[in-house]
Amino acid sequence: MGSFNGDILNCFNKADVTMNSSNPIVGGIAGSATGLVCNCYSIGNVSSQSYSVGGICGQRAIKISNCYSIGTITGTFWTGDILGYTQGTTVIN
Repeated sequence: MGSFNGDILNCFNKADVTMNSSNPIVGGIAGSATGLVCNCYSIGNVSSQSYSVGGICGQRAIKISNCYSIGTITGTFWTGDILGYTQGTTVIN
């Protein structure tokens, strides 16, 4: 999923996600999300040749709760197991 406006609840990803361009922002569940991301997991690898790479979201969820990622996350910078880049995101549990 690319960008998503709204909540993402009770979902999972078991596939690898690879961005083969300079387009930033990629995640195992969503590249960018504007709402709550809750009860989600990703077990695939997430990789990009750019930035904002996260196991759950690449950037900007309002709140991430009860989520996990166990794949390998690879990017140039702003890379994280749960969230790649944040501006005020709350991550719980």
